[in-house]
Amino acid sequence: MDFNRINENHDARVSRGCIPKAAFWNIYKSSHTALYEISVANFSAEVVQTIARSHILTTVTAIEVFYRDSFVSILKYAKPSEFIPKLKHIHKQKYDVGEIYNLYIEEISPLKLVVDSINFQNSSSINRVFSDLLGENFFNIALRNFMSKEVNGEKIDIQVENGDLEILDWFFKERHKLTHNPKFDQGYDVEELLTKLESLQKIILASDLAMLLFINKYPAIDVDNPDPKVIERISKEWS
Repeated sequence: MDFNRINENHDARVSRGCIPKAAFWNIYKSSHTALYEISVANFSAEVVQTIARSHILTTVTAIEVFYRDSFVSILKYAKPSEFIPKLKHIHKQKYDVGEIYNLYIEEISPLKLVVDSINFQNSSSINRVFSDLLGENFFNIALRNFMSKEVNGEKIDIQVENGDLEILDWFFKERHKLTHNPKFDQGYDVEELLTKLESLQKIILASDLAMLLFINKYPAIDVDNPDPKVIERISKEWS
């Protein structure tokens, strides 16, 4: 067991703060701005395709960070009785006494161990983990979520559709191709890519809303009567 890696991953999460959506945008926004700017300017095809490929890779990193940080938020802010019984379906690895002793010595909580073991490298694993955690098909919850967006001073309702979920799959598959089996003659239509990114943003917002609703339904901390022991536990496990 790589204790250094577990602690380094935890420290990286702490450095990002406690708002998963903000972490997503902070990773995503700079390369997205670059992609948009080259779409309206006169750059060589080589530059355009380089930025497009780079943005796909950066976007998938942002997606993985968002869902992992969201998972941590549920473990951190939701009532433990609502998720502890479900973790056995998410983290099935068994440990011997020696490994448990080493976890104690290294001061690594079981929840940090669970977080470190989860793979969010495709949409099916995202759906499986959060479906187990929330007790209902996660993407079905996202499909039901309506959100408001202001366009030219007018509020409009937006909703995630099945086609948007297919776009999420597309980004994971393209990242795999670019990382493991790139085609040098493959090009991306920037306008089409920007449209796909709009669909992806809807999924992130709907996913964020689904998880916030779960935390609000089962809060670990009673805002009207906060328990100091609960606050201490959260601070100890996640600081």
